[in-house]
Amino acid sequence: METNNNINRELLSKTFTTLETMYPGVLEPYRQKSEKIATMLRERFDEDFCHQACILLHSAYKILPGRNQQLLLEKVNIVFARQLSEEEASRILNIIVFNQEVIDEEADFLAAQMKANMGMGDAENSGDEVETAAGRFGYDVTNPIPLNGTDMIKNYFRNLRFITGESVVYQRQGSVAAENLPFPVDKYVVGTNEQPEQAVLYVYAYHSAMSAKAPVGFRLIS
Repeated sequence: METNNNINRELLSKTFTTLETMYPGVLEPYRQKSEKIATMLRERFDEDFCHQACILLHSAYKILPGRNQQLLLEKVNIVFARQLSEEEASRILNIIVFNQEVIDEEADFLAAQMKANMGMGDAENSGDEVETAAGRFGYDVTNPIPLNGTDMIKNYFRNLRFITGESVVYQRQGSVAAENLPFPVDKYVVGTNEQPEQAVLYVYAYHSAMSAKAPVGFRLIS
């Protein structure tokens, strides 16, 4: 195994040993996924390293605002010192995100929706607006705010402000269909604590990146 990978293993071991000491049991939910990965890679990587790598990659998946499948696959290859085939890297990513080795998005529409909903769509579809946008950004269902996964909705609204600087409160009102998009669009009523119903915004959580654009009358903070 390469020297760089040995260094990574040592750092990972120290980091996660400390974490498990401080918070007993906090890493246990990752064990089932890491065992699947260890079984797949048992000739090259031991179970302890696979467990640590699983946690590291899951954290990267959760915090990367511009994540997409290609970027996450690159992270997998870096952690495993580029000793994986394309198929192995893809299977490991599916285990980490979905707890399944294979997600056949071409044959199964629901699987494609699930993958997009987790922010793992095609990297090409990663602009601040959906490719087929029509109408007012954020205000029309055919031009919703694109985000890379439902777990990023909270992040977007946390950084959204009225143009006057006031923080936003929001309430989901269900989902609707848009003729120009394959998956549902979520409808949100937004406002302030004093006036909670000032506008209706539409959000599309099946994009490959989080939009850096705010609707008219709003702004985003960093």
